[in-house]
Amino acid sequence: MKTHKNPIQFLTKTFLLTFLLGMVATMNAAVLVNFPFNEGTGTNTADTSPSGLTGLLGAQQDPTTDFVTLDTNSPSGQVGDGSITTSNAGFLVVNDSIGPVLNLTNGPITLEAWVFLPPVGNANVGIVSYGNSYKLGIKSSQLVFTLYGKSLGGGNLDITNLSAGFLLDSQWVHVAAAWEPGVGVHFYVNGAEFFEANTNTLAQSPTHNYLSIAADGFGGVFNGSLDRVRIHNALLTNALPGSLIDSVAATPQPTYASTKVAYNFNEASFPVDSSVSPSRPSIASSVAIPSLSRPTWTNDTPAGLPGDFALAFLDATLPIRQVVTTFGVTNTDLTANNTNYTLEAWIKMPTGRMIFEREVIFRTDGPAPRVSLSINSDRTLHTSLLGNADYTTTAHLPNDGRWHHVAIVMTNFSRVVFYIDGIMRQNLARNASVAWTASTNTPRLLMGKESETRYFRGLIDRVRLSNSAYTNSPLTLDFPAKAGLPLITAQPADVIASVGSNATFSATVTSGTTATYQWSFRTNLADLGGTAIANATNTTLIVSNVSLASQRFYFLTVSNTVGVVESHGARLTARTQPGALTQLWRIAPATAAATNPSNVAIITGASDLERGMAYNPLTDHLLIGARVSSPTAKGIFILNAADGSYVGELNSVASTVVGGTIVMTKVVVADDGAIYVCNFGTLSDSNPLKIYRWADETAEPTLAYVGNPPSGITANQQYGKNMIVRGSGVNTQILMDSRTSILTLFRTANGVDFTPTLMLEDGFDYGFTGMAWGEGDTFWGKQFGEPLYQWTLDSAAQFAPTLRTYINQPGDSFANLSFNTNRSRVAGINYTATPYSVQLWDFANLNSDPILLDTATFSTSATHTLNYGNVLFGNTNRLFALIPNNGITAYSIVAPAPTLGIRRSGNDLIVFWPSTVTGYILESSLTLPFSNPQTVSFSVVGNENQATVQATGNAKFYRLKQ
Repeated sequence: MKTHKNPIQFLTKTFLLTFLLGMVATMNAAVLVNFPFNEGTGTNTADTSPSGLTGLLGAQQDPTTDFVTLDTNSPSGQVGDGSITTSNAGFLVVNDSIGPVLNLTNGPITLEAWVFLPPVGNANVGIVSYGNSYKLGIKSSQLVFTLYGKSLGGGNLDITNLSAGFLLDSQWVHVAAAWEPGVGVHFYVNGAEFFEANTNTLAQSPTHNYLSIAADGFGGVFNGSLDRVRIHNALLTNALPGSLIDSVAATPQPTYASTKVAYNFNEASFPVDSSVSPSRPSIASSVAIPSLSRPTWTNDTPAGLPGDFALAFLDATLPIRQVVTTFGVTNTDLTANNTNYTLEAWIKMPTGRMIFEREVIFRTDGPAPRVSLSINSDRTLHTSLLGNADYTTTAHLPNDGRWHHVAIVMTNFSRVVFYIDGIMRQNLARNASVAWTASTNTPRLLMGKESETRYFRGLIDRVRLSNSAYTNSPLTLDFPAKAGLPLITAQPADVIASVGSNATFSATVTSGTTATYQWSFRTNLADLGGTAIANATNTTLIVSNVSLASQRFYFLTVSNTVGVVESHGARLTARTQPGALTQLWRIAPATAAATNPSNVAIITGASDLERGMAYNPLTDHLLIGARVSSPTAKGIFILNAADGSYVGELNSVASTVVGGTIVMTKVVVADDGAIYVCNFGTLSDSNPLKIYRWADETAEPTLAYVGNPPSGITANQQYGKNMIVRGSGVNTQILMDSRTSILTLFRTANGVDFTPTLMLEDGFDYGFTGMAWGEGDTFWGKQFGEPLYQWTLDSAAQFAPTLRTYINQPGDSFANLSFNTNRSRVAGINYTATPYSVQLWDFANLNSDPILLDTATFSTSATHTLNYGNVLFGNTNRLFALIPNNGITAYSIVAPAPTLGIRRSGNDLIVFWPSTVTGYILESSLTLPFSNPQTVSFSVVGNENQATVQATGNAKFYRLKQ
């Protein structure tokens, strides 16, 4: 029996391996793999360790086993009529990129072919497919027409020929799919028509211009024989009048004006070509796949030396993710030396791009041990002991577009140590008890990707695997970039300083030769250049008399006789109104309210059991969803927001709230006081999303929605991490994300039951750590480690385009945000520094960055899961913050009274106050106390609000009023 494998994953070691790593004794500490990538040209790269492996640029197939042959067997049986037969993972690729003729996104499209199926195999394969746009294939032995990416979120829409039954094997069968946009697909099997209705009107625009024959894109390879493969830009039928499908074996139909390609496979040798113009010759997949997945050489390197090169994994237009493949790497014995090992590389990541999924720098595969070195979506360093456990540091790689060294060190199989730029950032206990697992894949090392969904985008240099636990003292890591460079052993940290105060930045530096220092600043972290600061020439920088203009990124450049190094850029944030947040009350984790009858901790000492809270403005109550364990629901506590005292619990929570991966995550309150609660999980029809509704705090719950919104469109959507609500009664709207680009807007006709509308959100594909409604039909979203974005909701078009982006403020580590009623203030949690802090920002001017008003530190900074929690505004200028395993803290927002100034300008007087003070009107009165006050117009001039008044006339009094 033949078996086919994904050609991107299937790799063979027999013809490529230059030296098996197993031939090297590994019981002594040694560098087992070392790729400096210094060739600069060619399609191979050499391992300079004693192992002597060869890295092959691009994904690989074995042309000795993965190929296509010309065959004399054909449907007509006539002399000279041939076909093709595939072997293992081989298929044909056609380049349609010059003057493309197959980008038929608006249809109609007819795809047809003659197929000869073996008795086994072909469970989910392609017959012919184009550009991640459309495909004719076989799914579970039935004919299927696929619109790639047609569904929201990029999932495929399969229209299956359910009524025709299974395709027969061991004989020639004609198959065709004629897609009529907005109507459905007319399937044909040996000329018999079977119609499947479908209202889709458009195929996804091609993401590339490659046609695959006998494959589903670049995987899902058809095993068997094919003949007379044709694609028409028309709706062909099986009856006259009209163009006929090619379903008569003995007499091939002619091609038509609508025929874009027609492959008869009657050539005596490869390449085979289309019989209609323009020429479209085919390429063997074993040749096409490596060429379409190779990274490119670059002389942009960490050391910057002549003859030094790195590899760039940057081409987003390629149909296959870029990768370097090395065989035989499973002979790397990482379990030697008491399972001490080090994984390290230099990487440079592009800026201005959100990371949607964990990006794998490199990974091993095949028999155990299997390991990986990755960057998470929030730019934290990550390692997998595949089949054993995942570990992530809380330290973030700077989002500055510069080279950084990253390393993971395993010590005695008991501790996982993370290094960034030669500095140990975290040391975690390896608490997994299960053993490493093996895979059936061929032994290999993949650099630049793990799969088509977990791939690296950026530059990689100097990949090393060692079987010892390296440290930075002595300097056994591959850091610094070249020997003798200065070492910044303590990086400058972000500073928040009040306006008018001083801010201090410092770094610790070691250097083998005399070093000089220069502090500089950048407006944006990823700016290429910098502005040197006069007389800032030691390891400490003091920024005096901080103002809003001081908000920049400050960095230290250190030079010695070997070269120059640069520190991380540290952010200075100016705080304009210190003391605005004053703690009112606090509930510490693992404590129960005195009047709680069940004496269950309202906030547990667990890291993820309370993932959010809601504020009810009608009752001035807080509602906190609690779980005694994951996933069992305990209840929803009601607290008095004034003092945190226990009020009660919502009815019937434990008996009603069931199902889902986690039964309860978010709690929200609508404008009418109705309470909504959701579960969390990866959705399926059997594991649906549930949204529960309580009409008020005394009501019994009902199911407002149960189902799988993207059912039949796309799979593996995760709902329940975020949920926001607005409106009341029949105008209530609920918005949820799915950790992909799918948004779901739930609306109601009766105020009780809700129906979903799916929307495709622009530019963000990984979900949020915080969502909030904006003005009008807009909403805000924030992912930890990414900028703050605002989107417009266009439910009619089922699309949410990006409206605004805030790159610098409120910062990468700001999350779980909330706006006050008039949306002039935004608050959230800063998780990067410890202790964690609550931040309050002025957001009155949407056309400029927000301004930090105040911060308040949490009493604890205990570990918690996935940066859950949230911040909420309450009535009478109060703010409430929840962090799992860290409790709830309530604050009052007491804004200092702004100070008015007055000065003379010619014959006029100028009344002025800082432009950072917003949300006020200026009033005047002839008397004190104010009687019959008059509103005075003012404007922003520079960094001031100014009103011009005449110096003559009656004396007046002026004041600012909110």
